[in-house]
Amino acid sequence: MSTLKDRSWPLGIVTVLALFIGMTVWFVKTAFSERVDLVSPDYYYRDKTFSERLKKENRLNAKGQAEISRTDNGVAIQLPAAFSGKKIGGKLIFYSPLNPADDFQLPVSFTGNEQRIAAALKTNQIWKVALDFESAGETYFFERTVR
Repeated sequence: MSTLKDRSWPLGIVTVLALFIGMTVWFVKTAFSERVDLVSPDYYYRDKTFSERLKKENRLNAKGQAEISRTDNGVAIQLPAAFSGKKIGGKLIFYSPLNPADDFQLPVSFTGNEQRIAAALKTNQIWKVALDFESAGETYFFERTVR
């Protein structure tokens, strides 16, 4: 005499196999729908300008330490004391590694070595913030990651 347990094992195998196939299809669909940008769209342009950027960074580092920090309504810029009383002009570049569609730039113009810039930054998102500026005929660049 066969019991219910003896007759249900094929159903168990089919059920487990169907669940496995369903989970595999779900995983593959999820993996292929994720947006992954390993390099920026303008990679080759950035590579060409890298040496110029490095010169600008070294020029700024020779004057002292610079810093960018996040505030409630944007970012705060702290330049070395050598820029006190000098006119600063350039652009502030916001790069979002999470979503390149959120990237934007702001023109900046101020006098002195400290400035707060209002910017609509999404909360709980990491931003790379770069300041490309000119002061007294010299160009400078620095970049920081803010959270």
